[in-house]
Amino acid sequence: RAIAALPLSTRFPLDAPLDAPARMERCDVVVVGSDEVWNLLHPWYGRCALFYGDGVGGQRLVSYAASFGNYDGWCGLEPAWAEKLRNFESISVRDQSSRAIVEQALGVQPEVVLDPCLQFPLGGPLASEGLEPEGQPLPARYLALYGHSFSKSFVEQVRQWARRKKLPVISIGY
Repeated sequence: RAIAALPLSTRFPLDAPLDAPARMERCDVVVVGSDEVWNLLHPWYGRCALFYGDGVGGQRLVSYAASFGNYDGWCGLEPAWAEKLRNFESISVRDQSSRAIVEQALGVQPEVVLDPCLQFPLGGPLASEGLEPEGQPLPARYLALYGHSFSKSFVEQVRQWARRKKLPVISIGY
């Protein structure tokens, strides 16, 4: 309920004209984050300057649990993209790979924080998403599977491994 009560900016498509984010109402803080927002090779969002803070109307720019996804950190971050990250007042990431990329690019070590999709108890706000039927406790041991669009081969390998380990699979995703 608290999240639903927060004010939201006007929606706009990512492929909108470049001035669409600039038409957003001014905000005290703009939070950029979650999975793959900084992945320059992502098929849909790669090189989307909006995720690097370009054109957003915020007095402060921060990231929470941002990630470069499967972007190869050994490639480094091009100076133009690294420069955009310097506009962030505070940066946190969700994995060690993203931490290393930011550290190499900016010379600062960002905090590694919890993926926001995993921060709520399964019986809590996400229960309505079918993660845990209400009233059923989680088993003591289980395999938590997080993600989407897995290949059939991968799914079968996970199932076989879970059967061998005698673990139920609980899928967390969208």
